[in-house]
Amino acid sequence: MAHLLLTLLLIIPFFVVAVSEKRCIGTDTNQLDDGCTIIESKPLIFRDVVDESLTRKKVKSITHLKAGLEILGTNIENFNYLSHVKEISNPNGPAITFRNNKVLKRVNFTGLTTLTGKKELVLDHDNLSKEASVNSESFKDLMRLEHISRVSNRRSEKCSKNFWEIKDFDKSSEGGRGNGWVIGLSILLGALLIVLVILTSPRHIVKRILKKKKSGEVDEKDRSKVEDDKEKTPKNSANKKKKNAKKTTETNSKASSTTISKSNSKASSTTVSKSNSTSKPGSKTSSVANSKPNSKENSKNEVSKGTKVEQRTKQQKHKKAFSEKCKIIMFNMNSMLLSSLLILQFVGVSGEKTCAGKEVQNLDNGCTEIDKSPLVFRGNLDEKMVREKVQNIKHITSGIEVIETDLETFDYLKHVERIQNSNGPAMLFKKNKNLKRLNFTSLGELKAKDKQKDIIFENDHFAQAFSKEADSFGDFMKLELIARKSNLRSKACSKDFYQFINKKEISDSKKTWTIIMLIVGAIFTIIDLIFTWIFVKECCARRKNKVKKPNKVNPNVPVGTKFGQPRTPASGTTTSSGTIKTPKDK
Repeated sequence: MAHLLLTLLLIIPFFVVAVSEKRCIGTDTNQLDDGCTIIESKPLIFRDVVDESLTRKKVKSITHLKAGLEILGTNIENFNYLSHVKEISNPNGPAITFRNNKVLKRVNFTGLTTLTGKKELVLDHDNLSKEASVNSESFKDLMRLEHISRVSNRRSEKCSKNFWEIKDFDKSSEGGRGNGWVIGLSILLGALLIVLVILTSPRHIVKRILKKKKSGEVDEKDRSKVEDDKEKTPKNSANKKKKNAKKTTETNSKASSTTISKSNSKASSTTVSKSNSTSKPGSKTSSVANSKPNSKENSKNEVSKGTKVEQRTKQQKHKKAFSEKCKIIMFNMNSMLLSSLLILQFVGVSGEKTCAGKEVQNLDNGCTEIDKSPLVFRGNLDEKMVREKVQNIKHITSGIEVIETDLETFDYLKHVERIQNSNGPAMLFKKNKNLKRLNFTSLGELKAKDKQKDIIFENDHFAQAFSKEADSFGDFMKLELIARKSNLRSKACSKDFYQFINKKEISDSKKTWTIIMLIVGAIFTIIDLIFTWIFVKECCARRKNKVKKPNKVNPNVPVGTKFGQPRTPASGTTTSSGTIKTPKDK
């Protein structure tokens, strides 16, 4: 009988467990059977929840998901339907998938202890990925899942690639946005400059000049042909002779300026030739005489035609001269444009001013780059003065330090584009009592020395605000993203990015009291040593005096008396502290 009871006691728990377990194949929650405890083979899928009470009833007994979980296209802000689930695993894919959830902000898996899969978490076009970079509570939910995953997979690396995957993360929140139009405009201006340089190059100018010369030579050849045709006609022969005569007289007048003898001889030769030409046969003279009236009319017509041709040639010359002037003006304009661009470039370069880092109140005005030493913001400063000092700074190559200020928002350097430090951390925030926000709107690069932290918070209030306020956490994550890109890190939340240092420091009042107590203790110690020395000295003196004194003899006791053995008092009795009296002589 006892054996039977023992076997029943051993079998009943297993039977109860077997009866309580109900295995189901994963499907949509609205098609799931009631009372399922283990989901296997296929993932459990949450789509847009219509009846919340029915959904909670379907999933309230589930404890293990062996094929993963998918939350797809819901309008849920806080997913807390599976807060009692102990295990979510998937050997064939991601353990948890969030996809196209437009308003999802929080995920609650309070009872979860095991999270394993090829990727434990996949955020696919999901609002939770954006919310985690802005909302600290959302980020904490993800970090809890990351911790469970790390423990389940026995990983020592935080934020491992094997934990999560974010698809199509919104790049508008990254640093360096809004510069596409600047790049496009710079490319367009560069192309225009190249075209202007090509058009105004000396080679093209020489080609144009050669073309002009060739066209002018062609025009002169055409004119010479026309004149030759005119000379062949009989009407134009007389005019040709007259023109030749005029030309000879002009040449003679020019030659007369050189030598008188030569001019006379040339004139005589010309007159002789003319007289010889006039003394011809009679037939020729008669024909010339008859053609005189006609030749006059022809000469008038030819003169009018010549004037028209001359006018046309003048107009053509004016047009060519005007076009050449326009081209020269265009060339000068292009050269002026190029020179102005070069001047602007040099002005931009010369406008840069590099300064050594120091306390911001001691910084020179107009600095554009800080190097050699960190730029330090210390204590309570005049805001107007600080903004005027740092308004032109674009690059800081030696880091910044913000120490013991009362600022809640640090936004003095929101126009800075690069912060680096080859000798230490890029940013140091130390003992700022109220700091909550960090505004570095234009920052595109954040990099510290190798094996150094990019940003350090030492006894700073921002470390507390970072874990409590969403805005502070968002500022922190933006800086983390910039640092990750600058250092070409693939791992998010790297240990190389930040460090929180919390040193317990004693206040000044406590320090003064400690010093006072130490001084008082030292005085009492000295006094105690003095008294101890005096006491020891007196004890030694007393001992010496006792040794020097002889034993005193009682005069009432006769010499030669013998005393018996000393009597010890009985047990339980006491003796008086006085001296023992000896018996007197009888």
